[in-house]
Order: sequence, then C-alpha cells, then structure tokens
Amino acid sequence: MFSIKMTPRFGDTDALGHINNVVLAAWFEQARNAIFKIFDPDLRIDKKNFPLIMAHTDYDFVGQLLYKYEVEIRTWIARIGTKSMTVYHEAWQEGRLCTKGNSVIVHYDFNTEKSTPIPEDKRRLLEEHLMPGHETTGVPARPTKEPPEQLKIAGNGQPTITGNSLDEAAPTSSPARPTIPLPQAGSVVPATQRKVFVYDEKEAKKEEAIREQKKYEERRSK
Repeated sequence: MFSIKMTPRFGDTDALGHINNVVLAAWFEQARNAIFKIFDPDLRIDKKNFPLIMAHTDYDFVGQLLYKYEVEIRTWIARIGTKSMTVYHEAWQEGRLCTKGNSVIVHYDFNTEKSTPIPEDKRRLLEEHLMPGHETTGVPARPTKEPPEQLKIAGNGQPTITGNSLDEAAPTSSPARPTIPLPQAGSVVPATQRKVFVYDEKEAKKEEAIREQKKYEERRSK
C-alpha cells in the first residue's frame, strides 16, 4: 500500500462547506505518482519514456471531507492484467473513510498507439502493493479445495468425502424415476390399467353420464 497526506486548501471547499468532489480526482492522481515511478523513475512523462495511459476512473463519496483536518490517501493495486492494471484509492479523515475509487491504467506505446504487455519486472514491483485477497489474474483470490482422497458410502446411501478437510456430501445425481411396464403387443390390458395406457372415449362418456345422473338424483333428493 502507498500512503500520502493531503492538507486541504481553503479554495478546496465549496458553498456547502466541505471539500468539493472534483478535488478528489487531483488528490488520487497525485497519489498515483508512486505507481508512475515504477515505470518511469524520473517522471520524465514523455511519449518515449512514459508507458501508461488512463482508461477509466470512478469515485464513491461515502462521507464529507472538511477543511480543517488532514486527509490520508491510501492506494493499492487491485488488479494486474496482461496489459492493464486497476488502482484502488481511499481517502480517510479523522478515522473515517470518506471517498473511494478506482482507476484503470493501460500499459501503452504512444508511438504505435497500441497497448503492450506489462513487463515482468514491473509486474513484480506492482505485486508488492496488491490488495489482500487479490491476484495478478484480475480475479479475487478464492480458497481452493483439494480433491477428495476417498469416497465413502454412508448409511443413507449418499457418498461422502473422507480423508481430508471436506465434510460436505459429494454431488449426487437425482434418483431414477420409477418406470411403469408397458403391455406387450397382443396382450389384454386389464380394466384397472386402461386409464394409464389408453384413452377410451366411450368409457369416458359413460363415466361422465353416470356422474351427471348422480348429481341430478342428489338435487332431486334435496
């Protein structure tokens, strides 16, 4: 992590009495000088020696910054890609996080006007300032699980992992659905199974007529 202290100027305040939001862009830019020196130690800032170009910036203002207190700008490397990196900033005042933001910086050749890979020696220097839980692939580091050493069938028939630190049950396939045997060609289907295998239109109409007759007799009895 890089850290610098900023002393707010009277002119940095606005009509509402706090530090205006546009000031943070300048403060974060000044905090990036330490990163620029990794690529151009003398900060000559010319097309021949300076290989960085800004691609994106964003800011989140989560608290007010006031005139009379010093501000600390903390800076980390949040991501190191093949040809670009993401720089993360925080502005703290009196123990409060007030502003945070990101900037995406591309390793760039101003003569060819094309992005170029970050040199390995520069990458190693950037890695010294990576945020905790981040890595050079651009994806936050995730805990890895070792492959199970042994599979054991538990009493309930579910396979569980043993022999390492994993306690959860291993993924299992859904149980097979029960199958209903179909009648063989030429066999007679019992009446109790006809509704399962075939649709008998005459039988359906007959049952419907019986139901209607029962409803009619029930109404008459009332």
